[in-house]
Amino acid sequence: MSISQWLRGMLKGYGSTYDMALALQVREPTLNRWLNGRRIPSAPSCIKLAQATDTPVQDVMAMAYGNGESARQPA
Repeated sequence: MSISQWLRGMLKGYGSTYDMALALQVREPTLNRWLNGRRIPSAPSCIKLAQATDTPVQDVMAMAYGNGESARQPA
């Protein structure tokens, strides 16, 4: 899963990009670029996203920079 797919999936829970941007502590235009796949979050932004969503940082980084799959290996 790519970072934009992950974020689009979460958008439903926020109702609007404005509300989601507020919750994630990013500007709405920045969030829109991530959602549309025009940009990927920087490493510091990935950390912020991980903290705001209670998602492991390595998973967010893998979606942004890796192969799009969870960084964790199945048990």
